[in-house]
Amino acid sequence: FSKFVKNTVFKGLRCTFTGNNLFLLTKYTGADPTSNASISAGGTGSAGIDNYAVPNTMSFNFGLTATF
Repeated sequence: FSKFVKNTVFKGLRCTFTGNNLFLLTKYTGADPTSNASISAGGTGSAGIDNYAVPNTMSFNFGLTATF
């Protein structure tokens, strides 16, 4: 964004965007194949056993950093 802040009070402007668990490529028919993998998270700890756990959440983060 340096060309947009040339004649303003900003020295710099940075925009960031991140996302987690945006899509899953698998032939698994359940909600999420990784949701029951951890014993500490209440899962069974073994592959092939599905306890209908809540799937991992999809998240988005947006950040704007301005330098004066």
